[in-house]
Amino acid sequence: MSDVIPLRAGAAAPLPNGAEPDVIAALEEALAEARRGEVAALALVLVNPHGAIRTRVRNPSVHRNNLTAGAAYLLADMTAEIREA
Repeated sequence: MSDVIPLRAGAAAPLPNGAEPDVIAALEEALAEARRGEVAALALVLVNPHGAIRTRVRNPSVHRNNLTAGAAYLLADMTAEIREA
């Protein structure tokens, strides 16, 4: 499995108004949890301003079923949020 999988072409370019504060806060919160030893595995989706998608998975063999379940929960949460919009 590849570390970074480009699914759509698109050059990474910064947002015109700078970084998204909510994105930075979520990443900092997750990083703090990892530094405290509270994270055993990671699945991450990054989307740049042009819609290019990159994914990263770390240590999936330890908690493969949990990562898969978490991805399903995330998809359900995102689907519900889109329906509410």
